[in-house]
Amino acid sequence: MHYPEYFWLAYEWENLLFACDDCNDQGHKANLFPLVNPQQRATAVDKDIKREKPLILNPYGNSDPEKHIAWNRDVPRPRNGSRTGRVTIETFRLDQPSLLFTKRKDHFAETEGMLEAAEVLPPDEPVRIKVTAFLKVRASKRGAWSAMIRANLNERIAAL
Repeated sequence: MHYPEYFWLAYEWENLLFACDDCNDQGHKANLFPLVNPQQRATAVDKDIKREKPLILNPYGNSDPEKHIAWNRDVPRPRNGSRTGRVTIETFRLDQPSLLFTKRKDHFAETEGMLEAAEVLPPDEPVRIKVTAFLKVRASKRGAWSAMIRANLNERIAAL
């Protein structure tokens, strides 16, 4: 479906987000911007975007992705039937095989492997201390795919 462009927002910093080519191409998000109520879409005549309620998550905005997306290892699912979670996953094809999917799967396996290695080392072992610090960064909000790591491994990382 083709949506009207938001040309008046083209140079607004709040409207510019980093996105990889895969997520922003024609096969994924492109110009899709699903709303809870499409009748409230801002237009060139009525430019008030405050009445819009997006159905995709803005990772830099006020929405908390963890309220809408749950993780089964490296596979995202809508949390408690969240419509926003479902639409975000569908729009960006987060649960479909792709290069990003493979990288996420590898990231999870690598993180889990490091965790398993650290768990068998004595608590005062310098390597365990360094790996623990590294894993805590991966589980922090700064870490790549950190919601996935927290959802699956947070308790084990915290127990190190």
